[in-house]
Amino acid sequence: MIMKNNRYKNIILKRLFDILFSVIGLITFGLVIIIFVFLSTIETNSNGLFFQKRVGYRGKLFKIIKIKTMYIQNQNKSSITLKNDPRITKIGKFMRRFKIDELPQLINILKGDMSFVGPRPDLPEIINQIPKHERDIILSVKPGVTCLSSIDFINEENLFTNENNSIEYIMKNIMPKKIKLNIDYINNMNLKDDIFIIIKT
Repeated sequence: MIMKNNRYKNIILKRLFDILFSVIGLITFGLVIIIFVFLSTIETNSNGLFFQKRVGYRGKLFKIIKIKTMYIQNQNKSSITLKNDPRITKIGKFMRRFKIDELPQLINILKGDMSFVGPRPDLPEIINQIPKHERDIILSVKPGVTCLSSIDFINEENLFTNENNSIEYIMKNIMPKKIKLNIDYINNMNLKDDIFIIIKT
């Protein structure tokens, strides 16, 4: 009962933290987001925001929001970004290097689709390949903008050089470690560790 109460307390504190700091983040970085959306709109000749369906809390699909970093005509060629991917724009390379394209996810946090810290939300074709008992644990919390696994694989796209087997490579070489880190985080989830992960990020 005590552990259950502590978990509910952590969830409430986590949500209050997310609301407060997503609002602060949007105020602080709002102009930066607008500028880079404008630059991306010009370079891609399309809407500078990118929306993609990801699997969220309890398996519910939601649209993650990013600043577009790829040319629109090739946007649907592959869901996996490869090393030196020719689809990435010049401004996109800069944004991806400093994770500026991730800033609009502050909106996802404020809406309640995501949290600052939690397992990164995966594409349906990836999450569906994870064993059910592990998938259920991962989807028992809101996905996050950052987590220990995203720190460990901060340059994950540099690992992909062959588009045809990239998902297979993810499932065999990357997901086992990500799953372990994410489950360990969920089993010991608390606001103190969230703040540590944010600082480390």
